[in-house]
Amino acid sequence: MTYTTSIISLLLTRMLIGSALGLFYALFLPIAETYQIVLCVGMGISVAVLTGLTSYYLMYSKLNTLPLLVVFVVRLILYAIVITLALLIAVGLLDLVDQFLFQQETSLLSAYYATIGWLFNQHYGLLLLISFIFLILSQLFAVSTGLLGKKTLFNYFMGRYYHPKEEERIFLFVDLKSSTSIAEQLGNTHFHAFLRSYFADIAAPIARTHGEIYEYVGDEVIISWPKNKSANAYQCLACFKLMKQAIEKRTPFYQKTYGFVPIFRGGGHVGIALVGEVGVYKRKIIYAGDVLNTCARIIAEGNRLHQELVISEDLYQLLQPTSEYTIDFLSRSLFKGKQTETAIYSVNPVSTPKLNLIKSSIPVSPSIKTTKH
Repeated sequence: MTYTTSIISLLLTRMLIGSALGLFYALFLPIAETYQIVLCVGMGISVAVLTGLTSYYLMYSKLNTLPLLVVFVVRLILYAIVITLALLIAVGLLDLVDQFLFQQETSLLSAYYATIGWLFNQHYGLLLLISFIFLILSQLFAVSTGLLGKKTLFNYFMGRYYHPKEEERIFLFVDLKSSTSIAEQLGNTHFHAFLRSYFADIAAPIARTHGEIYEYVGDEVIISWPKNKSANAYQCLACFKLMKQAIEKRTPFYQKTYGFVPIFRGGGHVGIALVGEVGVYKRKIIYAGDVLNTCARIIAEGNRLHQELVISEDLYQLLQPTSEYTIDFLSRSLFKGKQTETAIYSVNPVSTPKLNLIKSSIPVSPSIKTTKH
């Protein structure tokens, strides 16, 4: 899903939610006039769309790197301002429509005051209280999803993995290179700040490729996608590529702040994982199975062969045709505890040459460039 498609999908979804919310307000109030129902629906759509765009922006903002209490308070204030602005916009637009259709010469300000007066006469205080409570709960939910992840939080509430089940999933292990040496030179406090900056910068690429952060293990991050969508195999590669680009853009910051630029390597694999909920005082959804062990061995083999990104043959077979990557066979390895060898491939993005004033007339073949063994 592209950036534009995501925005359009978000707006359409929010408009439907806003319409339903507006109708709820209209049904809650003793309304008889059609224009009042239209006003409520218009306000609902306006609030939903603007808050939706705000939440989409906040998803990738540096605000999420601040302490949780600060994030909660700032989001609460920001959304209160956005909702107030949305209501003013809705009133203004409906006033313009009223003037255009019925040639009413009511000023925008007088229309706004008339609307506010009508809302207060219709138990607006109670609705305002309900809206404020809903706003607080929604922001508590937003902060909770930042801690656990939206899908993980949903799975906890629904008890989806209370009874373990098997799922086919794609895993990408991303490991920071030379982390021990960097930690020794920076010291514990500065190294933690270094990791915080690094994890914050790669968060947006993971979100944009719909990856789920399963776990942070020291300086390593484990990302997962369900196999049921064939495009997710490509998303795995795209995620690593976007992460590299994100760090490259921040190179001056890392050099100036820490004296080191994060260099990382990745390993990808696909297979069946047992997913289940464990724990009592602290619950967690964990993945278990050979797929994780094999993925860890694959990235270790990639490090030994000095490759940035390596994948298994199983994951390679799932890839959609694309001309963005060159995939080369590296080796077959018999990992400890396995009875069959695992074929490993290196993945490298194809750089697009920049030509001045000349356009290539040679068509690009829509297929992955590979070197077979």
